[in-house]
Amino acid sequence: MQEMTADICNDTKYVVTPKATIFNGTNVYGQTGTASAAANADTGNALSRPNHPNDPNYVPQTTLTDTRQTYLDGALTTKTYTVRKLADGNCWMTDNLALNWNSSRTFTSGDTNLNSVASKTVDVNTQSLDGTVTDAEKNAWAGAGTDAWLSRSSNGAVDSESRPYGTYYNWYTATMGSVLSTDSTPATAPDDICPKNWQLPRYEGSGSWLYLFREAYHFIESGKGNIYGTTGLSTILNEFPLDMVYAGNIYFGDGTRYDNETGGVNWSQYALPDNQASAVNFSDVYVGPNHGNQRRYGFSVRCVAKAS
Repeated sequence: MQEMTADICNDTKYVVTPKATIFNGTNVYGQTGTASAAANADTGNALSRPNHPNDPNYVPQTTLTDTRQTYLDGALTTKTYTVRKLADGNCWMTDNLALNWNSSRTFTSGDTNLNSVASKTVDVNTQSLDGTVTDAEKNAWAGAGTDAWLSRSSNGAVDSESRPYGTYYNWYTATMGSVLSTDSTPATAPDDICPKNWQLPRYEGSGSWLYLFREAYHFIESGKGNIYGTTGLSTILNEFPLDMVYAGNIYFGDGTRYDNETGGVNWSQYALPDNQASAVNFSDVYVGPNHGNQRRYGFSVRCVAKAS
């Protein structure tokens, strides 16, 4: 993406980013939390969580254009994404990836996060590019195994806050075919659909959904895998600086989109046993950073910058 650089993450001007406990209220475990002051000395607001002003002095932000052309609205074009340095110190895309193709295409390590091969040619995938979904496309999702190039463009569909849903990818496509359904050993996918210098989030540690939500923003109490029933969780997720999108998912059983505007799922790069892969699942009252999901689902993708 414009070489999609992570310069804002390395700029010493931005060494302090908002870091605050925004877990508040009481969850189903009986744990109670209150928000602390942010690192920028913000004392919080009426919702007991810190303000995150749309100010690059606090949350550095930029827009970067993916140089890989995407098929949108009947034509090939490039797409620009918002990137922010979040409280974990990493640069994250805060829009869902919307990379589409309408014919076989070759990606290279010069434009895509390919580490095990120099290039990868993908098949024509079964995808709705005009906003409509045919029975044949639904049947492709329902009938295809994991090892098939499948994605679907939302192509203009927006949620209640007018943010695009982006494109849904099965995990085989999200990881550029680098992990087969027969590979059942837990492992990190070596390749993925993110731009060069960017990658799918890790399973744990810096650059993971788990670290972002537990260590940086404290949605999750230490030692707990998920958090439920957090007061105002949907507002926190949907607003600046995270801007998570309730895009729903494509269900592999019938190829239909479900749960849009009520929940979302974003892939990570980790393969789990039993033909599953890790993803963050979220809704108004739940965040599960390392939830196991069937690889045949169509989920959203957001990329995080590789450490320099």
